[in-house]
Amino acid sequence: PTFAPDGHIINLRIRRHKGDLSERSPKYLELEGSCKAPLLLRSSRPGPLAAYFVTEAELDAMLIHAATGGVVGALAVRTNRGKPDAVAHALLRDAVRVCIALDYDEPGADGVDFWERTYPTSLRWPTPEGKDPGDAYRLGVDIREWAAAALPSSISLPMEDARCADDGQA
Repeated sequence: PTFAPDGHIINLRIRRHKGDLSERSPKYLELEGSCKAPLLLRSSRPGPLAAYFVTEAELDAMLIHAATGGVVGALAVRTNRGKPDAVAHALLRDAVRVCIALDYDEPGADGVDFWERTYPTSLRWPTPEGKDPGDAYRLGVDIREWAAAALPSSISLPMEDARCADDGQA
């Protein structure tokens, strides 16, 4: 789901299982009336200290956001030609880094030019394996480590085990 700032669902998109797809059936189903705005997961850092990853798929954006503890924001534009809405544009314009993680295939490469022209802090950041972060994760890539390698030194991710540090467990 994509949520509006007030918490209401504005888009519900369902990825269909490969076994349910025929040659002409769509990979995704959207609930009628869903808004076409991109999925924006905000960075926990303020404007000039924030970094964002741009992906095609919502699940890739969610994976990056979760793997970085919300320090890194993510924007899923749903297609290699997707663009940010006004809210996302304002955040990306002020960000210290905009990592372009569109699918690492020919269509994904075609979509990079817009981002590089529009955001001077952009950096093309394909996954080391697979065509997108979800594929990379399935192939064993540490998404947190991959994302951290793209960040400027002004941004550090919290320690992975920090949430368990004070609970007395080893």
